[in-house]
Amino acid sequence: NIRKPTVRSTYPLLTNLISTHNHTVLPIIFSIDDNRFCGDQTDTGTLTTQQPLPFFAFSFPANCKYKFHIPTYKSYQYTSLRHNQSQWHRQFPWTSKKHAVYWRGGCSDGGQGHRLQFLRRSTTNRTRAINVKTLKTAALCPQITQRDKRQPYENSMKFKLVYDIDGNSWSERMTRLLCYNSAVIKVLLEPQHQQFDYIFQDLIPGVHYIPSDLNNFTQVALQLLDKHHDQYLQSIVQNANAWCRQHMTEERLNQIFLSTLEGYLSLLEQGWETKFRAVQKEYLEGKLAKEGFTDEFKVVNDDVDQIQTRRVTLLH
Repeated sequence: NIRKPTVRSTYPLLTNLISTHNHTVLPIIFSIDDNRFCGDQTDTGTLTTQQPLPFFAFSFPANCKYKFHIPTYKSYQYTSLRHNQSQWHRQFPWTSKKHAVYWRGGCSDGGQGHRLQFLRRSTTNRTRAINVKTLKTAALCPQITQRDKRQPYENSMKFKLVYDIDGNSWSERMTRLLCYNSAVIKVLLEPQHQQFDYIFQDLIPGVHYIPSDLNNFTQVALQLLDKHHDQYLQSIVQNANAWCRQHMTEERLNQIFLSTLEGYLSLLEQGWETKFRAVQKEYLEGKLAKEGFTDEFKVVNDDVDQIQTRRVTLLH
């Protein structure tokens, strides 16, 4: 409700815009695909422009200056996961977990090569503590022989540790894993390649997940599987589960979306709207690649209460 003082103080630009205009069109560009570039680069590869172009996306490389994250298309589906935590703790108690780290997935990585590197280093390690396999259907890495059929994600909770690594873009399974009850080792890439979606704004390395990289991820897992680290691993799970209960709610996701719009409006107030209109003109004239992009959002006054209380219903 935009009449509430707390709402107006939290989103002053957005509430002012909506209260003074019944129907407002914002010049927004939204990347709906697996985004791998920054809006602050002049030559993005997929989208080339002579000036910086901040835009909305599900994820951005770690070194981007302009980042307008929005919850991903799976986020609202994951809001139900927090209700299953008690059941999972009974079904997969810590004392029954296998003394190993687990991962299953495909080889697709947007041509960056990190999944293949991850699989090679994992599968050449002959210890049973590294339980990493690609899928039988994965066609992009025929040289990887350690394979398995597709497994339910919940199978990862049979293990004390689970890996997470980016694929073509961000890793959508990271959110799911934080709601499960195994400790997550996040295999981080170089800053120019590592993708972060909106959840990393609230996550703390070493508190909610365990950071590693492509050079040390096997050593990190083997070291943590020492029983002396059990208490630490269980604290990681407890912190991750608490984050899941607090942040994986529709109310919180809507707050994130509205905060992103508020930050975007602040940028427009700094003189960016004129620049965006020029870029938008190039886009509509076909001078910019259109595939995977949306050029406007319409903010309709009647949608305000739905934005606050239910799923965001901004209309394209």
